[in-house]
Amino acid sequence: MLFPSYWGQGLMLEAARPLLDNITRNFGWKQAYALILPENIRAQRVVAKLGFQYDQLIDLNRYNLKTQVQRWILEIR
Repeated sequence: MLFPSYWGQGLMLEAARPLLDNITRNFGWKQAYALILPENIRAQRVVAKLGFQYDQLIDLNRYNLKTQVQRWILEIR
């Protein structure tokens, strides 16, 4: 999460790429997931640029929070 004054500068994309590289190399993950609120268009654009594909809308009912989120999946090769 970034303060609004840092939005739109590509910082999340820049930070996420090495993180995904790290988990691939060090943990051998084959998939990564992102849960995003449907109204968060900027986050959707970031994960799409990282190669994630939209999967489905799911109900999230945890910790007294009831909402729907989009699930995005990255298949790691």
